[in-house]
Amino acid sequence: MSDIKNKTIFALIWNGLDKFGANIIYLILGIVLARLLSPNDYGVMGILSIFTVFAGTIIDSGLGIALIRKKEVTEEDYNSIFYFNLIVCLLLYILLWMVAPSIAYFFNKQELTVLARVGFTVLLVNALGSIQQTKLTKEIDFKNKTIANMLSLFVGGVFGIAAAFNDFGVWSLIIQMISGAIVKTIFVWYISDWRPKLLFSLQSIKEMLSFSLSILGASIVNLIYLNSYSFIIGRLFSLSALGYYSQGTKWSDMFVNSLGGIFQSSTLTVFSAIQDNKDQLIRSYRKMMRLAAFITFPLLLGLAFFARPIVMVMLSTKWEQSIIYIQLLSSIGIVTVFSVLNQNFATIAGKSALLFRIEIWKLFFSFVAIAITYRYGILMIVYGLAATRLFVYVATTWIVGRIVDYRLNLQIKDIVPYFGISLIAGFFSLLTVHFFDNYLVQMLLGGTLFIIIYIAIVRISGSKIFSDLFEFLTSNKRD
Repeated sequence: MSDIKNKTIFALIWNGLDKFGANIIYLILGIVLARLLSPNDYGVMGILSIFTVFAGTIIDSGLGIALIRKKEVTEEDYNSIFYFNLIVCLLLYILLWMVAPSIAYFFNKQELTVLARVGFTVLLVNALGSIQQTKLTKEIDFKNKTIANMLSLFVGGVFGIAAAFNDFGVWSLIIQMISGAIVKTIFVWYISDWRPKLLFSLQSIKEMLSFSLSILGASIVNLIYLNSYSFIIGRLFSLSALGYYSQGTKWSDMFVNSLGGIFQSSTLTVFSAIQDNKDQLIRSYRKMMRLAAFITFPLLLGLAFFARPIVMVMLSTKWEQSIIYIQLLSSIGIVTVFSVLNQNFATIAGKSALLFRIEIWKLFFSFVAIAITYRYGILMIVYGLAATRLFVYVATTWIVGRIVDYRLNLQIKDIVPYFGISLIAGFFSLLTVHFFDNYLVQMLLGGTLFIIIYIAIVRISGSKIFSDLFEFLTSNKRD
C-alpha cells in the first residue's frame, strides 16, 4: 500500500472521528439546548454568527491555507502570520465594538449591543491559537486536532447547558461559544511546542498574501452568499422565523460541513505533496470523489427522509416548522460537498483566481434569486438557494475539467450509482415505517432499515471504493 494512500486514509479516519465524533457531542448538547431555549434565542445567535464568521475569515486572510500549501515554512513565516492575524483581529474587534449599536438598531433588537460586544471576544481567543491549529493540520496531526475540537465542544456545551438551566436565555449560547474557544486555545498551546518569538517579516506576509488573497476574496464572497439568507430573513421576517431557518441549517450543515471539512482537510495536505504528478493526482482525486459519494448520499438523503421523526422526537413539536428547511437544505447540501472537493482540487492546482470569479458569479445569482423570491416567503428563498448551489457545482466541475480531463459527465458517472442506491434504500425504508404512527419507531426502525438496505446493495453491486476501504481496514488489523 502506497505511502500516499496510507496518509490519505489515516487523515480521513481522524478527520472522520473529528467531524462525526464532534458532531455527536454537538448533536446531544444541541438537542438539550434546543429544548431549553426558544427559536427567538437561536435567531439572535444567528445574527451574531453572521458577523463572527465574517470577521474570523478576514482575520485568517487565507494565510492558514497558504502555510499548509507552502512546502518550506520558516519560523519567521509562522511568527509573522501570528502577529499579523493578532493585529487584524484587534482592529476588527474595535470596529465591531463601535458598530454594535447599529447592528442592534438594524435588527430592532436593542440587547444585541451588549451581546455582540461580549460575543465578539471569541475572535481574540481564536486568534491566539490559530498558528498551533494550522501546524496540527500541516503536520497531519489530526489526532490532537480531533481531541482539541471535541474537548472544546464538550466543555462549551456543558457551560451552555448549565447557563440555560439557570434561565440565561440567549446568553447560554454566548457562554457556550466563548468557553469552548478558550478550552481549545489552551489545549493547542499545551500540546504544541511552538511559541511566538519576536520575529516579523513583511516580505513573508507579502509572499503568502499573493496566494491567499484570492482565497480570502473567494471566502468572503462565499460568506456573503451563505449569510445573506440569514441576514434577509432576520431583517424582513421575525427572529423566530430566523430561528427555525437556523435550526434547519444547523442540522444540514452539521453533515455538509463535516463531510466537506473531512475531505478538504485530508486532501489539501496530502494532495499538495503530489501536486506535480498530475496522473497520480487525478487518480487519487477520482477515488476521493467516489468515496465522498459513497458517504454523502446516504447521510444527507437519510436526514431528509427521516427529518420529521428526528425533529419530533429529539427537539419537540416547537421546532416542527424547521423540518422543511432540514429536508431541503440537506438534499441540496449534497452538491455542496462535491463543490468543496472541486474547489479544493482547483486550489491545489493553483487556480484560486478562477475560483474567485466563480464566487463573484455565485454571489450575483444569489442576489438575483433573493430579489425574485423574497416576496413569496422563506421557503421560496430556500428554493433560490438550491438553484444557486447547483450552479456552483456545475461551475466548479467546469474548472476541474479545464485543469484535467475530468468533466461533468465523468463526475456524474462516478457518483450517481450511490445516489440511486440511496433512493432505493430510502423508498423501501419509508414504505415500511409508513405503517407505524409512533415517531420514535419511525426514526429507529426506518434509519436501521435504510442503513442495512444501502450497505447490502453496495456490497452486492461490488462497489470498488467500498472494497478498497474494507481491504484497508482488514489489512490494518492484520498489521
